[in-house]
Amino acid sequence: MSGLSLSTPVSGAAKRRGRGSFFPRCTRCTLLLALGAVLMAVSFGPVAPIRAGQTTGTPGATPAPASASDRCDVPLQTEVAPVEGASPVASPAATPLATGSETETGTATEVEVAATDLERLARTLAVCLSDEEYETAARLLTPVYRGLLVGTGEELDRETFIEVARSLTATPLTIRSVSNATLERDNRARAEVVSVVANELVRARWTFELVGPDTRRPRNADDEAEPNRRWVVADEEALDVAPPEGAKAVDVTLVEYAIEVDPASLQADAAVLKIHNQGELDHEVVVLRLEGDATIDSLVYQAGPALPEGITFAGQVNVSAGDEASMVLVNLEPGTYALADLSPDAEGVINISRGMAATFTVR
Repeated sequence: MSGLSLSTPVSGAAKRRGRGSFFPRCTRCTLLLALGAVLMAVSFGPVAPIRAGQTTGTPGATPAPASASDRCDVPLQTEVAPVEGASPVASPAATPLATGSETETGTATEVEVAATDLERLARTLAVCLSDEEYETAARLLTPVYRGLLVGTGEELDRETFIEVARSLTATPLTIRSVSNATLERDNRARAEVVSVVANELVRARWTFELVGPDTRRPRNADDEAEPNRRWVVADEEALDVAPPEGAKAVDVTLVEYAIEVDPASLQADAAVLKIHNQGELDHEVVVLRLEGDATIDSLVYQAGPALPEGITFAGQVNVSAGDEASMVLVNLEPGTYALADLSPDAEGVINISRGMAATFTVR
């Protein structure tokens, strides 16, 4: 099998095709994504994760600043006193984050303050989702992004989002860094966010929107001042992600109906799965950690909205026929990990029941 150069960032475009959201997906019953769980019922569907981890040993991982959020609340916009003669913050199409060498104009100050607000929002959202405080999490998202997170592709009101989230099993989301913030027209902003969901390292460009206290209406320049304006997450676009130093390359080959892994044993806490779908059908690869007496076969027989005891979700990617995709896994504890295709074929038969599964060991 061909090797993988770890000096090359993993393609964000491929991950966008395969993942598309932060949440694992179940297509057999509700066509919704789960918060870090693979839903098992009548048939299995593609999964698209949320990710968890720690902040050491990975590019882009920076210690959380002292102001980082450690509780689930609704962070409000930090007000900045206007500077006489400073140009409005909304005037440039995209203003880069101020550096120490730049003049501290009113615009630069507002961008710097906004960058701090965006990081606080991202870290707060991670806390809310990890602690399953979905009422507050819903307020930190636009209706469109709520739909993106649960895989509906449609706008979701708060009540629906909360109901879906509560019915599923949560996996913690850890924010590693928020950087390269820019302010744009129409009270929108962007920033690059590096996170870990389950064991998968992710880098994406998040879009944020400034809204009023209890509305989805963006602020207009001629609006009267409101004391409770806040940023919310509106969208995300996957970016290339650099594997951490020391990550081991693992080739994964998919055919009908088998998964081959090379090597099947590695000594590292991080790995890059380079997945080749050599079959004529679309497939998915769900990575699961097996503990104790748990076996991958239990996925076929146990129904319900949660994983069987002893099995935890680690990552997921969808791979089209004849295509390739990559997944960066971090914080891998020693033990056995399973790779499985939990999606159904055209006849509704789960691919794992046809033998489409394999394991690898982390030493």
